[in-house]
Amino acid sequence: MQAQYTSIFSFGDSYTDTGNKVILYGPAAADLWINKPPFGMTFFGHPAGRLSDGRLVIDFIAQALGLPLLPPSLAKDQSFKQGANFAVAGATALKTSTTSPKLYSQLAVTGGAVPPPNNISLADELGWFDAMKPALCGSPQACKDYFAKALFVVGELGWNDYGVMVKLINDGATTVVVSGISPMGCAPGNLVLLASQDPTDYEPDTGCLKGMNELSRDHNAQLSQALTTLGGRYPGVRVTYADMYGPIIAFAAAPARFGFDFDSALRACCGGGGGKQSAITESPNRTSGRGKLATRKRHRSPVRLRPPPVPAACLPTTSISVTIQHIPMTCHASLLLPALAAVLLCCPLAQCGQQNYTSMFSFGDSLTDTGNLLVSSPLSNHIVGRYPYGITYFHRPTGRCSDGRLVVDFLAQAFGLPLLQPYLQSRGKDLSRGVNFAVGGATAMDPPFFQEIGASDKLWTNLSLSVQLGWFEQLKPSLCSSPKECKEYFSKSLFLVGEIGGNDYNYAFFKGKTLDDAKTYVPTVAAAVTDATERLIKAGATHLVVPGNLPMGCSSAYLTLHPGRNGSDYDAAGCLRTYNDFAQHHNAVLQRKLRALRAKYPQARIMYADYYGAAMSFAKNPKQFGFTQGPLRTCCGGGGPYNFNPKASCGVRGSSVCADPSAYANWDGVHLTEAAYHAIADSILNGPYTSPRLL
Repeated sequence: MQAQYTSIFSFGDSYTDTGNKVILYGPAAADLWINKPPFGMTFFGHPAGRLSDGRLVIDFIAQALGLPLLPPSLAKDQSFKQGANFAVAGATALKTSTTSPKLYSQLAVTGGAVPPPNNISLADELGWFDAMKPALCGSPQACKDYFAKALFVVGELGWNDYGVMVKLINDGATTVVVSGISPMGCAPGNLVLLASQDPTDYEPDTGCLKGMNELSRDHNAQLSQALTTLGGRYPGVRVTYADMYGPIIAFAAAPARFGFDFDSALRACCGGGGGKQSAITESPNRTSGRGKLATRKRHRSPVRLRPPPVPAACLPTTSISVTIQHIPMTCHASLLLPALAAVLLCCPLAQCGQQNYTSMFSFGDSLTDTGNLLVSSPLSNHIVGRYPYGITYFHRPTGRCSDGRLVVDFLAQAFGLPLLQPYLQSRGKDLSRGVNFAVGGATAMDPPFFQEIGASDKLWTNLSLSVQLGWFEQLKPSLCSSPKECKEYFSKSLFLVGEIGGNDYNYAFFKGKTLDDAKTYVPTVAAAVTDATERLIKAGATHLVVPGNLPMGCSSAYLTLHPGRNGSDYDAAGCLRTYNDFAQHHNAVLQRKLRALRAKYPQARIMYADYYGAAMSFAKNPKQFGFTQGPLRTCCGGGGPYNFNPKASCGVRGSSVCADPSAYANWDGVHLTEAAYHAIADSILNGPYTSPRLL
């Protein structure tokens, strides 16, 4: 891993700057506020040109890759062979000055006049990069060879024009990580300067400004789409989007899980307005995980936009913000995860032992559906299209049966791929990097099977696994034009086949079928899953993940509708033994069939994903995963012992939603919360729950 990249080149603003801002001020830097304590107090022990108490994301990436911390590109007497940082605090994506870029580009070489520090743009930083190139490589070919082994980091800047990326690629860059912007509505400066008297202007789960965060999400969506398009134009280049929005929102929504104090989560650690040296001491009401109202006070006194001469610094590990705009080293370390995953998970297989997937295709039911049911349902107002579905990450319903992201979303993000578009909403969109065929309520078996067992009236949809495979066949000609081309294309794709099959049993049980009846269906249902897997292998798939069923005995719906007669009917986690035994039986049969398939197709890597084991790990030890409200009671429901009421299900009048979904594993009685899906995804990616291992 450490030998993959021989250098790093970074562009951006104050989230990335390691000293250029200070250098640009020249002799005046002695009076520059970021060049005084307590900046740099945590790691360096002195101001280091970074707008934080310590290291930044770019520092953690460099250290993880075995490279030195990047020197600012304007520093004198420095070797830049292992990389340089061109970022400048306050830099913009667009040019704000008419001053000739040539003047800026000569700075690193001639030491000429310093341009106005607040007029630096991305174009200037690229000019400095061009000025440095002759010292790094002597010819166009030498530069291409040199930069092919370099990592380029572009961000965090307010832009969505990939002309910059084209320039870097033409210079020889082959690995580029581009950061989205952070949630502007959570910045203490914006919370103070744009304060509102209307509580609806704030997000209930974070206390951040809705409008500003919506702007951030819109920008990131457009940037991600632009990068997807760019990736299609340059198939030999790894252009990866790094999500900086999601982790910071996670900090704000559940600060205690990351070690931040609840009462100071949105306060600046170092500031000059309000109590305790924070830029914020009051923000809108929010509900705590215990369901009690807790208030963060927001003073109306003028905010000081710079630290006082002798600031009383807080303990940076307890706050999400260092100043009114910047975050502490602990947050930068946490933000490293998506950025570093973006870098490490896209490296060549021969060099780091991990697969570089260029696209992802998904099949399944509501555990995987990202919007197909919402489009296909005859109901004009399906519950998954209503509040509170989607409240945690997307902040709106998206068609996912959860409060936020699903396992498929976390897998896509881990591999640097965009979130998969639902196939039925993909008209006119670029699907070269993947698509999601899964449909909520889908079954492994076709409708005639349910007619035979008398359960056809329970079906949510007729869009079974075979229908989804039909959609895949229809899409293929737009992705590849010949059998050989398709095999090459799909050999670099990851296929997620399921979870599928759970609904086949759900419909039977909800129709009154017994466990013994359902056991007779298992070989047929499991065969439908492996038959679909085989069809995909014949189409060219070589990397396939096939999940098993979740522990249905831990479902709030089953616990409510099929309660045990005595205590012995429940296991130590409080789940129904017989239904969990049944899920394990299905999974055992499925695994036997997958082993046979591996023997038949040794060239294919068929991975079984143990959703059951991953889910049982937090069912047995919920507090270790942050599920302080337990694994069985639903976050969103209509009352009862497990907060599940089929007459008042989530999204229906009479139901209510919890204050903190991350404290629950169970979302609506049938589906899990984003936090639970995240735990499963982590187990699939990094834990012992994939055989053979995915990574």
